Amino acid sequence: KPAELKLLGSALGNLALLHFDLDDSSRADALYGEALALGSRHALGNEYPWLVYSRALLHYHLKRYQEARDGMRLALRLWTRQRGIAHPFVATVLANLALVHWAIGDKVAAQRAFDRAARAQAPELQRMLLVGTERERLEAARGTQGDLFKRISFCFDAGARGAVARGAAQILLQRKAAVLDALALTHTRIREQLDSVSRERFDQLAELRQRMSSKALGASLFGTLADPSEVSAWQVEEE
Repeated sequence: KPAELKLLGSALGNLALLHFDLDDSSRADALYGEALALGSRHALGNEYPWLVYSRALLHYHLKRYQEARDGMRLALRLWTRQRGIAHPFVATVLANLALVHWAIGDKVAAQRAFDRAARAQAPELQRMLLVGTERERLEAARGTQGDLFKRISFCFDAGARGAVARGAAQILLQRKAAVLDALALTHTRIREQLDSVSRERFDQLAELRQRMSSKALGASLFGTLADPSEVSAWQVEEE
């Protein structure tokens, strides 16, 4: 029965994930194969692209990059048709497909995948930063930090020049702007909940941090360092 096939496929996939976590990659790969052999993508329904993607991710970690690329491309096509280009699943596949292209040495394809992932992630990230709970926004910020690390690493890769470096820099600036907007919103929410005395102290701390940031930026751009005694005074004041 179709429902039973989906349940069995899901169970085999989860068992494969467990073996992968236990560093038993060969058994994990075999279990993914068993799950995918249960039936066609129509018979397995929504489980099929998840199984294909999960196995492709395993192949990436095993450095079987061609197989990983083919699997991720298939999962990408299926999820895009099912859920649309802006769905988080699609953005995740694109981000990991970029890593596969990078590992293969195709930096042009990696750049395109990174850019598509950023565009796919943007609506959900913006929504989360504006209306998400503090916990959700923190998780989104951590995810953004991980994505930025990948992009910056890609940007500074020995072969990444020209359009690749410009694209990475653009994404870096866009994400930084989104995070700064989220920080400003968080500060506003916190400030609104404080009493008058705490609010005044909060404003003093915000001003202090701004002064410290200005000095740090000046040192970075113009080589103007703050006086050590001034820095010590700031640290005491902040404490």
